[in-house]
Amino acid sequence: MASHNYSISVMLLLDLGKGLTVYDLSKLLGRFDTKVSNGTIIPLMNRLMELEYVTFTKSGRRKIYRLTAKGKKYVASVKKIREGIKRNALTTILGTNAVYLDLLANVDDISTLEQVLERIGGGMMQLLGTAFRLEKEGNKKKLMELESSLQKLLEAFG
Repeated sequence: MASHNYSISVMLLLDLGKGLTVYDLSKLLGRFDTKVSNGTIIPLMNRLMELEYVTFTKSGRRKIYRLTAKGKKYVASVKKIREGIKRNALTTILGTNAVYLDLLANVDDISTLEQVLERIGGGMMQLLGTAFRLEKEGNKKKLMELESSLQKLLEAFG
């Protein structure tokens, strides 16, 4: 599952305060998703270290990863955004399956993202609600029309 970005999930797990190894992270992520290999996690950890969000200490041959102060600040911002999304009822639509928040892993300017969510969050909620309802009803034609309309709208502003 190389296309999935586990950055936020990993950082949230590390935010629990306990240092974790790649093996620990693989096991924990596997509880919520399909098996995540070390080959997926190791490059991710290297990237998070480059961004100075994560550091490690050695315990024998094992690396124990922890969040840095910068990583903790980033996670706090992500949690704040999650709370904003909850207020807009996204979790009502998506349930506990909020893995889409991993899309935020490469966002550098959290305050700008917060402002954007304030402005268009309601419209996003309405769109998700409509798409969810159409999917649940099995109305593939209307869902495809909605997707096509959304694509045209995005192209107009792209």
